[in-house]
Amino acid sequence: MMKHVLTTMACLAVLAPLARAEDKLLDAGNPKALYELARGFGSAELGTSEKGNPKIKGRMDGMGYTIFFLQCEDGKKCRDVQFSAGWEGYDITQAQINDWNRRKNYSKAYLDEVNDPILEMDVVMNPGISPAAFERAFKLWKIALKDFRQQVLKSDD
Repeated sequence: MMKHVLTTMACLAVLAPLARAEDKLLDAGNPKALYELARGFGSAELGTSEKGNPKIKGRMDGMGYTIFFLQCEDGKKCRDVQFSAGWEGYDITQAQINDWNRRKNYSKAYLDEVNDPILEMDVVMNPGISPAAFERAFKLWKIALKDFRQQVLKSDD
């Protein structure tokens, strides 16, 4: 009986660090961790925005995007992130943008001040989300980029 208890305790001791690693949450205050995950979806570069906040510029499936870090304190302790992509040279109407926004759940689109289409998706990171949840957000972003390119921009390149 004692041998059984000791074996069980040894197994739990080995598995405990693995369980804790799985439970580790990501937050926007750790741009390097999000950058490492972004690299799993294509090229990525960690930098700084004009406001001094972290940002990640990346490419996946030939499309460029930026992850902006939001609600930061002096470029640190950021609370949320926003995926963003923009295109120039497309003649997109407000009706097309409105149709996109009516049909899509997670992303939003708009025309900027010079009528270029912008696609964004906010991810609430505070107080933290699992790595699996952030990867799911990345997959949703990848789908949104592809769908926007095909359905609104009418482009496959």
